[in-house]
Amino acid sequence: MGNLRNVHALRISRNLCSYCGACILACPLKALELDDEHCKPSFHSHICVNCGLCVEVCPTFKEFECVELRAAYAARTLIPEVASRAQDGGFTTSLLIAALEEGTVEAALVVSSSSEIPLLPHPILASSRREVIGAAGSKYAYTPILSLLEEACSCYDAVALVGLPCHLRALRLLSSLLPKYAECVKLAIGLFCYENFTRDALRVVGELIGADLDSIVRVSIRGRWVEVETKARSGRVPLESLEPYTRPVCLACSDYLACLSDVSVGGTGSSQGWSTVLVWSERGMKAIEACLKRGYIELRTLSKESLNRVYRVGRLKRARAERYLRGI
Repeated sequence: MGNLRNVHALRISRNLCSYCGACILACPLKALELDDEHCKPSFHSHICVNCGLCVEVCPTFKEFECVELRAAYAARTLIPEVASRAQDGGFTTSLLIAALEEGTVEAALVVSSSSEIPLLPHPILASSRREVIGAAGSKYAYTPILSLLEEACSCYDAVALVGLPCHLRALRLLSSLLPKYAECVKLAIGLFCYENFTRDALRVVGELIGADLDSIVRVSIRGRWVEVETKARSGRVPLESLEPYTRPVCLACSDYLACLSDVSVGGTGSSQGWSTVLVWSERGMKAIEACLKRGYIELRTLSKESLNRVYRVGRLKRARAERYLRGI
């Protein structure tokens, strides 16, 4: 690559971009722009001066040690309107509502859905209970949520961020290189993530169950199956059928637990209708206590067996990343 110091040369052109949005945020000359059609930043080489800042904030190949786990819970929402939309236990949505009402944050960076196709992700800055609830549920495709940080930090002094491990790694990198964009994030909620998919995966899921893409309202990955709910019926397809649509950058990622967050959340380790919650910081614990005090969640200690199940998946992802990196 010679002396090229930009993410297009070192990441995007090699299909190693997670489309987190950090490079778009960091570029001082705006040589990178959103390109949702191709799920990667568009690059304007005539503007780029190879300063390297975009590479420094890129989370690909960046590793961080997890801090010591403070607590592990199984949780579920006690808010009926959240429970009706929740992916698992509705914990993340309930925590955000409590944080907004407590004044801990003024808005939240979350992933909502496209108005045309319900499962296509669309990052938004939610500042109301209604907007937060509207964004509930998992979307198994990439979204550049960090590209909204500039707007968020310009409008608010305190925001929450809900993101994948790659988003949290990029946020950590931003905190040292461009602290003004990270300091306004007062609550970071991570989501367990084994892999993510190209948007073609949703089309394939629809084809396999005989449904149009715009009729699919919910997708859940449980074990070896992808469970699909449409406006008319439900079905499921083998998870292995989506392997060709896994983004290569996910194969290089070793972080399943999103341990750079204040609180990380997922379905692994808990029964259906509950969320597994791992607490990594004091402010994460305080946010949970405030949510519990408001009566928004039911909480119980996660069993050692269930926690080991979560760690086991984490080890599998780390081993896969090590194998992948040895081969490139």
